[in-house]
Amino acid sequence: MDETGPLHLLHVDDHLLVVDKPAGLLAHASKMAADVDVDLLDQLRQQVQGEVYLVHRLDRATSGLVLFNGAVVAFIAIACFGALVQIVKEGVLW
Repeated sequence: MDETGPLHLLHVDDHLLVVDKPAGLLAHASKMAADVDVDLLDQLRQQVQGEVYLVHRLDRATSGLVLFNGAVVAFIAIACFGALVQIVKEGVLW
């Protein structure tokens, strides 16, 4: 791990991981922040020693809970559900 130490995992099962993202940590690598060596996704993959997929992200300056998934099929289902929730939330669904 890097100088930030291990991530705080609030929930881990076969399908879902919930991570407490500290403020200042990128959710994933970005060309817009090419000078940053550490991001949440890579750090979590190192910590759990496996492949995980980011379900949603939080801005770099924002702390909070971030969902990850360990299976591509479940990732797609969760991502689609999240899109539907956003549509309903914005009142676009008729």
